[in-house]
Amino acid sequence: MPDPDPTPSEAPQHWRVGSVLRRPWRGRMLAGVGAGVAEYLGVDVVLVRIALVVLTVLGGVGPIAYVAGWLLIPAEGEPCSVLEHLLARLEGARS
Repeated sequence: MPDPDPTPSEAPQHWRVGSVLRRPWRGRMLAGVGAGVAEYLGVDVVLVRIALVVLTVLGGVGPIAYVAGWLLIPAEGEPCSVLEHLLARLEGARS
């Protein structure tokens, strides 16, 4: 009987999650959220974009999820996210 919980080295390649979630500069349509999530999950970017459209149509959550991703996921080559930049600027303005 196969092991029900395979170790990461035994897990199928298509289910391995990428090491770092980033918004890449290549393959963007808007802010790169869909491309980054697709790369992180190891799926086609079209599937992520379709999921966002479905979330938009079925409850309006798609744009909220996209904006949250843009605010929380750092761009490729950036040390922190857009939200972290904004909070740092606000904190610096208060000082």
